[in-house]
Amino acid sequence: TDEKPVGLVYFGVAHAAPWGTEESFVRTERAVLDGDRDAVKRGAAETALDALVRAIEDVDGNAEG
Repeated sequence: TDEKPVGLVYFGVAHAAPWGTEESFVRTERAVLDGDRDAVKRGAAETALDALVRAIEDVDGNAEG
């Protein structure tokens, strides 16, 4: 359907910072990927890893600054 197209995937990344720092976060992303089942699975894994790397970079950037 238009609401749930083939290739629809959701990703979530959460970071639990030390208590009281208010630096914890949760992010979600929605993506619609093209291709057959294997291509969608591969694309989902790549997109999830990219989201994780961005979150790690953000946490590391906050720790340095």
